[in-house]
Amino acid sequence: MRLRHIELFQAILQTGSLTAAAQLLHISQPAASKILKHAEQQLGFALFSRVRGKLQPTAEARILQQESERLAADLQRLRRLAGNLGRGEERALRLICTPALAQALIPQALQRWRQHFANTPCQLATQHTAEIVQALLMREADLGLTLQAVEHPGLSRQVLAQGQMMVIAPANWWSATELTQPLRLQELAGAPLIGLDTRDALGGLLRGHLEELDPPPRIDTWVQTY
Repeated sequence: MRLRHIELFQAILQTGSLTAAAQLLHISQPAASKILKHAEQQLGFALFSRVRGKLQPTAEARILQQESERLAADLQRLRRLAGNLGRGEERALRLICTPALAQALIPQALQRWRQHFANTPCQLATQHTAEIVQALLMREADLGLTLQAVEHPGLSRQVLAQGQMMVIAPANWWSATELTQPLRLQELAGAPLIGLDTRDALGGLLRGHLEELDPPPRIDTWVQTY
């Protein structure tokens, strides 16, 4: 199947009509019909059958559908990447960071940055680390800030700061003396905790340590971000 075949195939699946698919692709209905016929001739089997005035995918088309959707998604990403590259330097600083950083660190940092670059547009978005990596690779963002270490051959990274993981609790949970000392992990044994999603790198690392405690903490609530 050629690229034009795949585009029409996806458009028909989406609209259920050759005429509507042609309108979606901004081509004439005869042109769409010709493309579909050429695709089916090359494949050696029909892609659609007409049922009650609508085009229904054949069994063979259903098998092709998942792979063609992946190709269509890849094509869309390629077009977005080409469009972003084509805009060159005439764009705002596009910053993307995790939600936790957007609530605490970024507002102060942007305020100081604005003092030096008063006339430069800036766009701020929040995502989790996996989406940040994808946005940078697709040139949809210029800078990404995350609490996780990211290793990717297509990206460069720089450590800006280091810190310690904290545990928080309601006021008076610990005595004034205890608050002046580091908390030993063993002290969380059997404690009722709100857990960090293990799909998060820090969450996965922390869970491994917590499960070794005797007894392990009681975690009934999980959150996706800090």
